[in-house]
Parts: sequence; structure tokens; C-alpha cells
Amino acid sequence: MSGVVRGATEDTAADATDDRGRLRSLPRPDRPTALLEIVCAEIRTALLMDEDEYLATDQSMFELGLSSLLAVEVLERLAERLGCTVSSTALFSYPTVAGFSDFLGSTVMPDLFGARP
Repeated sequence: MSGVVRGATEDTAADATDDRGRLRSLPRPDRPTALLEIVCAEIRTALLMDEDEYLATDQSMFELGLSSLLAVEVLERLAERLGCTVSSTALFSYPTVAGFSDFLGSTVMPDLFGARP
């Protein structure tokens, strides 16, 4: 997959971040919603939105005002929070919050979410 650079592969590395550890501790059916909340929080921060402000998860993040520079910052913060690295092209390949969150779960962190069929 062109959007994937490297995911955390060892349990010790995966649990090194609070958010990844929190995701791991949740029942598998609850993990996608929790991951979506993490992604939404980072997009809201980048767009200078309040944490309770509505964010359309099915609209392009770039139409909402995310620039390529902000996208790189979001990816860096998510990498730190989740213990994985994602190519900067991933946000362009999966431009909606929901699509990008699904990509992260199924492709970057399949150990927590299961691989994409």
C-alpha cells in the first residue's frame, strides 16, 4: 500500500503510547469509534476548532480547510499518539476523516483492528 510507511510491530512498542494502549484495551468492536475520535481531535486541533465543534467526517479535510502543511503536522501528531508512521500521501489518498480513520485501522494498525479484506 502506498500510504503505509511502517506500523509498530512489537507489543512493547505498540503499548508505548497511551492512545494505542487505550485502543488495545478496548473491545475490538469499540476500537473504530475510539480511533475516529482520536483522528477527529487532531483534525479539529489543526483547523483551530473547538473540541465539541461539529466536524463532518464524510467531507474532504482539504475542503474543510486543511492545508498540506497542516496535514503533515496532523500525521506527526497521530504518529506520536498511535505509535505508527504514515506516509504524507495517505491523507490525500483518504481525504475524509472517516476514510482516513478506516485506513489507519485496517492498513496501518491491523494488529488492533484486523486487516482489510
